[in-house]
Amino acid sequence: MSGHLDVFEAIERATGVNPNTVRDERMRMYFFNGAAMVFSPPVWSRPKEIEEELEGIRADIRALKKRIQNVDRLAIGMARREATKQDLEQFTKEVIEAKDNQVMVDSLVEGYFAKMRAVTPDKYVDYAAMRHLEEMEKCLVRPIEVAIEASPKGRGRPKNNRAYEIASFAAKAYLHLTGEKPTFWNGTDNAFTILVEELFNLGSVLADIRKPIEAAMSKLEQGEGI
Repeated sequence: MSGHLDVFEAIERATGVNPNTVRDERMRMYFFNGAAMVFSPPVWSRPKEIEEELEGIRADIRALKKRIQNVDRLAIGMARREATKQDLEQFTKEVIEAKDNQVMVDSLVEGYFAKMRAVTPDKYVDYAAMRHLEEMEKCLVRPIEVAIEASPKGRGRPKNNRAYEIASFAAKAYLHLTGEKPTFWNGTDNAFTILVEELFNLGSVLADIRKPIEAAMSKLEQGEGI
């Protein structure tokens, strides 16, 4: 939490307003998440490798799903029975313990077979495995998209995405809390540029402020809000 307070204090020095005093709950959450982002490490140092690894996992999942679908029917039947083995063992134990109480035994038998009848094909262990695999394959799409976005485009030094994100957060915070758009003249400090420098220092971001600030101000000019 001390890190968040450092960010809020830097914003207060620049704008005269501490984000903790903002009444709008949505805006307070925006400032809280923005402060957390300042201290977030880079997502990946080698995003292209991550993308390839995740795509490989998705391909493996598709191959495994196909193998499960084509598995020997006798083997899959055994696997399904094995999946319900614990229920059968528990049922047998309870029947043995209640052997002197025929009413209880009848009730247990009725309950057990009712439970077995309720096991529709979609609840079989292989169907359940397929559902989980499909969900996993689908959920890997988002990190792959993030990895693609983080991958360097063309030649040259890769863009420092965190520097741009922090500058954008600072610009939107400044605009919201002061009602004025931030300004920037290269080589000249003002409250906004000092804020960006402070946030870079807090987040251990090694980058020049000019291009991230210019990109953040361009977003504001294009009407991109919080």
